[in-house]
Amino acid sequence: EGRPCTDNVPTGTSISHNCNGVTTGNNCTASCAAGYTGNAVQMTCQANGALSGTPPSCTAKLCSATNPPPQTAFACGSGVRFGSGATCAATCATGFTGGMSDYTCGLQGGGPSVSLGGTPPSCTAQACIYKVPSGSQYDTASCNGKAVGQSCVVSCSTGLAGVPQTFTCESDRAFNGTLPVCSTTTLTTTTITTTVTTTATTMTTKTITSSTTSQTTATITATTTVTTVPDTVIKGIIKMTVSNPAAFVKDPNVTAAVANGIATALNVPGSWVNVTLSVVASRRLLGVNERRLQSGTVQVDYVITIPGVTPAGGGASSPANVSATLGSADATVFT
Repeated sequence: EGRPCTDNVPTGTSISHNCNGVTTGNNCTASCAAGYTGNAVQMTCQANGALSGTPPSCTAKLCSATNPPPQTAFACGSGVRFGSGATCAATCATGFTGGMSDYTCGLQGGGPSVSLGGTPPSCTAQACIYKVPSGSQYDTASCNGKAVGQSCVVSCSTGLAGVPQTFTCESDRAFNGTLPVCSTTTLTTTTITTTVTTTATTMTTKTITSSTTSQTTATITATTTVTTVPDTVIKGIIKMTVSNPAAFVKDPNVTAAVANGIATALNVPGSWVNVTLSVVASRRLLGVNERRLQSGTVQVDYVITIPGVTPAGGGASSPANVSATLGSADATVFT
């Protein structure tokens, strides 16, 4: 009876083999375990009690982070390796808010393929606040309260004609779509009345008087079509450095002042300008003895809606001139 080989027997979770108990002169096979990749190796039990050959070199398979669940995003680069113990963070995708959860790399359906597994975080779609369809000639009621991923239909107001258009709220929280072309048709009816009278026909022997009155009515209908021009919406961001940013963005008087400053600088009515203030997060850590009220950056998201009746080519408040002023103005002009 041959001697069992006990030396150079493959070890490690990455290798699978049938070499335990193999005796002198007999062969066994060592291959990569499920979740690993590499070439199998045949080994022979020698008279000295050692297996010949080198165990296979096995590499852990990569769990790719390319297909996150809906409304989520993976934050682990290209992915994580099987058996490494590393996790891949799943966060809410752009346009959604919520928590975070960890995914691990495991065998898919028992192997040999691997994939990320875990429970997705609970994510809520954020409201659409940019490029909101507006204008008195449009019915935009279905767009109220829409959030990222949702759609609405913009139609022409009562009394106007046009083809309704669909708008979709994108991940940047802005509506995307084309406003309908709305027109109004006015019918004018004019009535013309003609009266003809014939009187006094006299003969010698007797008098015959005849009177005939006729009335003719003609109706003329004129049709006038007026086509409206869609509003122009300009969206942008201004960043300011202020002391105590948190108090700055919470003060409604400050918000109103920033909006009025933008309107004044652009020479447009204040009702055209809408702003949202937010604090830009800082990566700087405060020391123990440093003051807590530090200067910081405030982001101003502005939306300027220029009515369609505004001349497109001339005037300080035309879309072209407003865009040109925005491109050349310094942020301090608006404060």
